[in-house]
Amino acid sequence: MVSNAKKQEIDVSCEDNDKKLQELDIESHTARTNYKEAFENLDRARKAFIDSQQLELEFSNKKERLIEIKGQLVADLKETEKLIAESLEDLSNRETNDVLEAESDSLRQQLFDSREKLVEARGRLQNIVTQTTDRQTRLSAIKEELEAWMDRISQAEVRMSDLNIRQNAEINELERLKNRPDEAQSQMKRLSETKSAAEEARKMLLINLLLLKQN
Repeated sequence: MVSNAKKQEIDVSCEDNDKKLQELDIESHTARTNYKEAFENLDRARKAFIDSQQLELEFSNKKERLIEIKGQLVADLKETEKLIAESLEDLSNRETNDVLEAESDSLRQQLFDSREKLVEARGRLQNIVTQTTDRQTRLSAIKEELEAWMDRISQAEVRMSDLNIRQNAEINELERLKNRPDEAQSQMKRLSETKSAAEEARKMLLINLLLLKQN
């Protein structure tokens, strides 16, 4: 028969074992939880690494653009800092908010007036462009007409030269016939008529030539 002391010893031993089992369960659960978290962290790290590689590639491809943007941002920052400094300096010299509001209204009005002037200037510019186009078209037509008149004048001058040559030849022929009274009177009459017709044609061409030059 087991004594009470022995029984108590066994009970104490069982309780200790139960506690150890509970502790082991807790440690096991903690270990599983830690493993799961570690695996999730590893997966996130792997994805982050892939993303960083992609970003690095994109950065490499856009390096010049980023440098340009950086330069522009730096310039904008400096300009902003300059404007802030000027504004602070300007504000330090202002006496009241009423002055600021009045100047703000004045600046807004100036901006509005400037925009109106810009619209008017654009309208005037468009009118000038349209008028210039029309004038160029008219000048082109006038130039073509002038070239046509110059061609006609040139042709008239050639015709005048031909008539002068013919007239001189006929005058010479008449002089020759005058020095030869034995020639037939009918030939002299014909040459005289030809001379008169040539002279009349020359006068008409001369009149037309003068009219063309005046136009």
